[in-house]
Amino acid sequence: MADFTYKDYMDFVNISLTEENVNKYEFQYISGKLTFSPTTLEINFLYSLAIHYMDIFIKTDRGRYNALFLKEDKYYKPIFYSLKAVELFKQFNNYSEEYIEIIKRIYTNLGNYYANQFRVYEALECYNNALYYDLHFEMAHANKLACIEKIEGIKHYVDNTKLLYYLCDEYNVLETNHLEDGNEFFNN
Repeated sequence: MADFTYKDYMDFVNISLTEENVNKYEFQYISGKLTFSPTTLEINFLYSLAIHYMDIFIKTDRGRYNALFLKEDKYYKPIFYSLKAVELFKQFNNYSEEYIEIIKRIYTNLGNYYANQFRVYEALECYNNALYYDLHFEMAHANKLACIEKIEGIKHYVDNTKLLYYLCDEYNVLETNHLEDGNEFFNN
């Protein structure tokens, strides 16, 4: 096992984004060849691993990635590693400012991964989790609103009464005054 240092992390963050390069780091991680200290380093590594995979799939497989049912396991890696980071965060149980900054971004990106697959309810839950840690986190608010817009594309496939109540609840808790031009856009 090798200690994964902050320098190693920065090397990972700045690697050339190819699936092969990212897979090498993933293999080292899942085979237990990396150790992390402090825990924030592992959480950040998992978060970056998820983002790297998402960026690769968006660049190379855009049409296939934005689908309801993904036909290859690799497309679920951003979700898997984000959930693993969330689990590690919960186990560590540290709510310092540094950890809160990480977890709210993880939840927001996890929501984006779900939203890209039209898994709207899971996405909204993730945005709500991000807002639990920072009620004024603009990125979560903006992505939550964009996700609600996606419901138009799936409304014929879900129980509309349940959907209506759910959306009313979501709109009631949104704080549009924290978004740039939010009040102007939603309150006119």
